[in-house]
Amino acid sequence: MANPLLVGIPTNRPDRLRTCLLNVLNGLQEENIKAEVFVCDGSGKAEDNQAFADVAAQPHGVSVTIQDEKAFQQSQAEPFRILFDGPYGGPRNAILRHAVRKSKDVIFLDDDVVPTEAFFTRFATHLQQHAIVVGAYAGKRTGATFLMDKATRALTDYLESNANAQDARRRAREAFSGDSDDWPPSVEGYRGGCMAVSLYAAAAYGFFPTHFRMEDGLYCSLARHFVDQDAFKPFLPEAPVGFHKPHPGSIRTLVDYYLNAVQGACVGKSIEYALTHFGKNPTPKQIAQSCESGPKGLLDEFSPEKTRLRREQQKPLDDAVRALGYAELQAEYDRFVHIGPDDVILPDLENYVQGFFQVQKTWERINL
Repeated sequence: MANPLLVGIPTNRPDRLRTCLLNVLNGLQEENIKAEVFVCDGSGKAEDNQAFADVAAQPHGVSVTIQDEKAFQQSQAEPFRILFDGPYGGPRNAILRHAVRKSKDVIFLDDDVVPTEAFFTRFATHLQQHAIVVGAYAGKRTGATFLMDKATRALTDYLESNANAQDARRRAREAFSGDSDDWPPSVEGYRGGCMAVSLYAAAAYGFFPTHFRMEDGLYCSLARHFVDQDAFKPFLPEAPVGFHKPHPGSIRTLVDYYLNAVQGACVGKSIEYALTHFGKNPTPKQIAQSCESGPKGLLDEFSPEKTRLRREQQKPLDDAVRALGYAELQAEYDRFVHIGPDDVILPDLENYVQGFFQVQKTWERINL
């Protein structure tokens, strides 16, 4: 028999949350799905958002709880507060914790993701057979690789006279500001803004609270070590599709995302190496070895020789950026191409890896 459903929304943006709530309530009604909605709200306006939710949910007969993120964390016994740190991972754990307490499967939806046709129904169906289910994404992609691809295409089109300077500047600025082109639905990658976690997985396995934007990818990629199966990515058209509609950021967004992604990948590769070679209780010595071996291939990409070869290949793009004469873009492009080992190596990498294993042990304790 299927477990009851919880729709979990981590947020710190009241305007996006309110739109998201209306989309969720309408989607549940259209699909005739019974579910509780639980929001982990880091905006500091949980009380106001709860008042809005009460009015919005009343015609739908849906229970909506807006939990203040910081108040919830502080209400926990001190050893458990680490589980709910932010900005990434902790809010998802607050939602997982509520799901475990209520004995429910949880469907995660970010506040800038719009559920499309049969979204909740498809997740509920797949959860009957899989511990963790990852939906498809449409719309904007904010991963550094997608943004870099858009920036490169804009500069290349300008070099090849397929775009004028004004168009190339616009597209390149959008890319560096975190605004990708629209993409059709895709099931590649792991995205916490469109995924579901069964009660079984929620009780066994928590997200890693961190400031790296990798908590969802790490959770899915390491699932087999904790729930004995990989996260499931259904093929289209059986996949639930979330349409991603994020707002652009400052022109520093792409490079900031890239640095965050590389450092997060170093942490993730070290954790995965430790789990694969030493299990769930690695010693400090084994963690040190994992931090040396796990991210080695990635860090080698920033060696002087690899950097020299990459700079030679990028010279045409250097010329294009200079020709555009856009100072802000030039500054960010320079910041990107001069990233070196000192920018990506984490001196406290072992502490991050040790922290992951401590979080999982603490998650077991809180769910006893």
